[in-house]
Amino acid sequence: MFIDFKITIWERAEVPDECKAEVLEAVRNGTITSIDDIFAFTKKLTPPLDVEWNYLMDYSDYMSLEENGQQCTVQAIEDESGKEVVLFDNSISCVKTFNQQFNIGKSKYVVNYYDGIKVHKDGGPFSDIAIFKNKKKLQSFIDTLEKDGYVRV
Repeated sequence: MFIDFKITIWERAEVPDECKAEVLEAVRNGTITSIDDIFAFTKKLTPPLDVEWNYLMDYSDYMSLEENGQQCTVQAIEDESGKEVVLFDNSISCVKTFNQQFNIGKSKYVVNYYDGIKVHKDGGPFSDIAIFKNKKKLQSFIDTLEKDGYVRV
């Protein structure tokens, strides 16, 4: 598995198979957000593991921090039989979002919500749905989402 980071230039870390699950979970929950974090994380494992890394672009492709949206872009990629599969990509959207729809088929109230983590096999965001028959339960669910940091879009 590879973890790619871009603040001003793309860097790639190759993660050993022995710690792939732990590293992917740490990337998803925000513990690993830079190349330095991945080195520190793998050194704490028992036994400590070495991670190989390299630049993915030459220095002519350098970006300023402002051009990259003031944040580090993080991608986790698995190379399966020569085909790269994106396991995590924070550039899609790490923001928890939801929207509300009315009268979809036989459903009176529908809420689509994205937790900022789940993705389809192609790397696109995966939204969950909740269906309600009355406004009280709908409003209670929306209040819970907003309390958990979801933003209405």
